Amino acid sequence: MINHKFNLYLDNHPNKFVAKSNIAPFLKLIKNYKISNKLEKKSVNLVLENFFDKDINRIIDFKKKNPNSVLIIVLSEQFNHKLRIFNHFSLGQNLLIQIFVEIIFNLIKILILIKNLYSQNKKFRKRRNIKFSYKDNFFFNLNRMKRRYNNTLKVIDLFDIVLTNHPKILNDKILKNKRKLLIPFIYKFNMNRSKKNFLGFSGHFNNYRRSLLQKKLSSSEDDFFVENISNIFKIYKNKFFAYNYENKNFSKFTLNMPIEKNWNFNSNTRIYNSLKNGELVINYSINDNFLKKLTINQKYFNKKGFQFLKKNYTKIVKKINLSIKKTNLQTLKDIKKINYYLNQIYK
Repeated sequence: MINHKFNLYLDNHPNKFVAKSNIAPFLKLIKNYKISNKLEKKSVNLVLENFFDKDINRIIDFKKKNPNSVLIIVLSEQFNHKLRIFNHFSLGQNLLIQIFVEIIFNLIKILILIKNLYSQNKKFRKRRNIKFSYKDNFFFNLNRMKRRYNNTLKVIDLFDIVLTNHPKILNDKILKNKRKLLIPFIYKFNMNRSKKNFLGFSGHFNNYRRSLLQKKLSSSEDDFFVENISNIFKIYKNKFFAYNYENKNFSKFTLNMPIEKNWNFNSNTRIYNSLKNGELVINYSINDNFLKKLTINQKYFNKKGFQFLKKNYTKIVKKINLSIKKTNLQTLKDIKKINYYLNQIYK
């Protein structure tokens, strides 16, 4: 456990629940923390990446005035340095794509500026009819990830420690000289046989993920299999985001799927929170060795596989819990290093 006082800075996250869930495995290791909209001098400041201009200015100013105060950044997105953006590997890596990303980013910045100016104008406030549909839009997401990437690079050198949930992020070249910690501390899995559904899903149910399930649905004739996949489409009929691990009685199994083509990274936060709430995770179309032993292979994502999972549920849980225990032992060793560093500063 880490005994120091932590300040969880969340002013840059509109949805506090989602932000907090991203670091739930690390918060389990902290005895004393509070959520705040400002940085604090006498606390270890834990800051989740997703920076706007106000956050950049605040971090720079804080570190200038308090050079000995510890800042820890939490990174959850994959660096795509060739396109200078987070994620979006499916776009390719050539020069034309790089130019396209820059143009879209700057164009949307202008549109947002126009919208803000328009909405502030008293004359037009009552008949506002210009709408920008941000969410669930390819260009909005591209702009959002480009902004997050740019702003992270502006302040990354000011952070003393980096926390992340994936080794590929941890080993990125821009973090070469940083103190780093991988945070897969996982709650023990507890069986819950009273789950409402057999299969569920949490996260962003975008068009790519929908198409993967639609293909699977079209190729199956098994009633039980079709019923469970169809149920996911019913849940997401009018929404693109859902966090089913808010509901501990939602499902026995949950899907972990790629968010885009050529995506090969586990959604580790979803795995942690699903296991915490008694949902076993089935990896579908992802080949990521990290946390592989904590998930169920996609070969069971079919009629025979579902029958096997139902029959061997107890055995699978025991195996998963053994893997959780081994994973946590390594994390606790790394925590000791971080504790030693903090003890030198906050004596």
